[in-house]
Amino acid sequence: MKDLLISVGHICQNLYLACEAIGLGICATVAYQQSLLDQLVGVDGYREIPLYLAPVGRVLDEDALQTRRPPPGCEQAPAQQELPSYWIGTHGGQMAEANLPGSRIDIVGTTGSGKTTVARALAERLGVPHIEMDRLFWKPNWQETPDKEFLAAVDTATDAPTWVLDGNYSRTRPIVWPKLDTVVWLDYSFARTFSQLLGRTIRRAVTKEPMWGHCVESWRGSFFSRDSILVWFFKTHHRRRRNYARLMSDPQYTHVRFIRLRSPWQTAQWLRSIPPLPPS
Repeated sequence: MKDLLISVGHICQNLYLACEAIGLGICATVAYQQSLLDQLVGVDGYREIPLYLAPVGRVLDEDALQTRRPPPGCEQAPAQQELPSYWIGTHGGQMAEANLPGSRIDIVGTTGSGKTTVARALAERLGVPHIEMDRLFWKPNWQETPDKEFLAAVDTATDAPTWVLDGNYSRTRPIVWPKLDTVVWLDYSFARTFSQLLGRTIRRAVTKEPMWGHCVESWRGSFFSRDSILVWFFKTHHRRRRNYARLMSDPQYTHVRFIRLRSPWQTAQWLRSIPPLPPS
């Protein structure tokens, strides 16, 4: 019964995100704030997180949430051991708190993680060019650019002194990564990423929103094709997460700072921590 209720909850969440993405009127009748729930059950929200909470009965004491003590073994970590909201990776498996990004930045993550949205926001905040590899690769009607032409375009674009790049084209790594100084990895959960991707796909199929000025996602291509981006997500999500985790400790990338963001909330917090470009 518990598994069934959790599954129903996930379905409802996905429906909510999909309807919100395409502009339909929708209202959530049950929700919670993650930080308050973490406090309620006495976990730090990073090493341990609550996945599901079913309240039973009613609170008689208005100060119950303030006076409640965590159960044994779930006490909050001391202040000096609290984890920062985002991290920068160093080789050897150690971690240190991230500072400002560099001048040549690659935003990576699995399909649907929101790489382009984050890259565009970061580039605007830093006042540097945004390079979208999908725009360089896809021609009208989903025709692919030949590798020789595509790799040359990426090489030329990344010769600039500053930029924010996004894309998952592993064959460009030998060109791009020797030049960059920072990799921002949007390492979101499977459920969260799929929810974002599903909502985005439905919205684009409904609105016929042109991408890069010349490509349009269709219902047939998105939901009833072997080339569906949803199928591609299921094929690549776990593999890409493993690959990026491995690359963080690869000796040939000791010059790279890896900033690993585990949720959209952490990403938004990190972006807000970066001083915006002063008005001209």
